Amino acid sequence: MEFKNDDSNLKSSSFLDASLYPDLIQLGGLVPAMVHVAEMAEIDLPSIRPQSQSGRARFSTARLESTDCVVLILLGLDERWFSISIECDGHPWASGGTDDLMTAVRVANSRHEGASLSEIGRKFPFMHHSELAQAYESGDPVKTQWRLLLSDSDFHSSRPLLQEIHSSDQLRALFPFFSHGVLRLAKDHSDRTAGEIWITPLPDSRYRIKLTNSDTADREAKSIQQTIEILLHFLDHL
Repeated sequence: MEFKNDDSNLKSSSFLDASLYPDLIQLGGLVPAMVHVAEMAEIDLPSIRPQSQSGRARFSTARLESTDCVVLILLGLDERWFSISIECDGHPWASGGTDDLMTAVRVANSRHEGASLSEIGRKFPFMHHSELAQAYESGDPVKTQWRLLLSDSDFHSSRPLLQEIHSSDQLRALFPFFSHGVLRLAKDHSDRTAGEIWITPLPDSRYRIKLTNSDTADREAKSIQQTIEILLHFLDHL
């Protein structure tokens, strides 16, 4: 196999370790190397590009977009490694890695051609995805997220509040998650700009309730039951 040693190859050598990635250096970086390997295997990798055109990223990253997801590939610094991440709706759904470039190409191609997370996991056992990611892919992560939070020991102190919220048919339809100690209830799990209700715990079993997409004033509840009443009221403005 003959490689062209042009200016881009010389530049890539300043960012890539020749002992780990001699093939990538000879071909001018990760993206051209993936394209080359894909062509040799008669695999189509349309719209593949680096994460950016600046510095190391130009030679050591690859981004392949499909209809709903992005496959990202990054290089290891201390060992030959192709770290693979499948990100959908702004969330990491699956991740894994391999030391074989062709295998990385096949993972990217599989997702691009529409393989599910389960199919990718069976074909490439080093690729792992969470139960919530599987629920996202199935189209209904809300029910799964509630179950995961209610059974998570990390949120044991919040369980009474979670259970009361979950007991309401209306509130149970919201997507719950914690961020910086605040319980957030999202109207649309796929669009966080659609509005959220924030519930912040205060001393003496009190809670502050905030509506993010409205001028409605924050409210303070003195009990879980009062919190539920305020949440139901805020639903009309969410």
